[in-house]
Amino acid sequence: RTPGSDYAPDPRLLAPFRRSSRTLGEFAGVAHWGATMAPFTLGDRTFAMKQGMVTANFFDVLGARPLLGSFFHRDDEETAFAPLGVDGGTARRKIVLAYDAWRKQLGGDSSVIGKQVVDPATKWTYTIVGVAPPGLAYPAGVDFWLPMRGGWKATTSVFVVGRLAPGATLAGARAEYVAFTQRADPNYKITGAHAATFTETVVGDVRPVLRILTAAVALL
Repeated sequence: RTPGSDYAPDPRLLAPFRRSSRTLGEFAGVAHWGATMAPFTLGDRTFAMKQGMVTANFFDVLGARPLLGSFFHRDDEETAFAPLGVDGGTARRKIVLAYDAWRKQLGGDSSVIGKQVVDPATKWTYTIVGVAPPGLAYPAGVDFWLPMRGGWKATTSVFVVGRLAPGATLAGARAEYVAFTQRADPNYKITGAHAATFTETVVGDVRPVLRILTAAVALL
């Protein structure tokens, strides 16, 4: 690789690392492109919100608890979307709202769970299943989260959010990941990896998750 270039790997490469790592406990994946804008309608209202795509265990890894409703389940990764052009399985398409979006876009409506928003471009309907607690907004600017279709079998490149194992260090996590990747895919010529604490990565009040690290496998 060119010195200084970054690479966010395919989660299929990370799946075996997830099983074998001694420096990280459970970790979750976040689509590498961050929060992207998406339009929605709710009744006669149209508004835009920024979406983030995550593996179903994202909130569990962070140790977060829903303010309202629930978070994703593992099977949501397999049933996240109906086939292209088919508006069947509305109940399968789920979103979790960020706290600020819930307050600003939906007025802090406590009866929001179970309501449905529509993407006017695809005509797909999404059911709101939960509201996240205040201070949880990763990737930066996110208004809601979708489950990543296929989870760790997906082809979407991801950054990783995980917990350090007892006694492990960020330096150890970096070294373990680099060694694993060099063995698994030597074509990438990886020489380093970036890892940071969650507080260094996320702007805002993240006191409930200070022990989380972002093993952001954006490689040097």
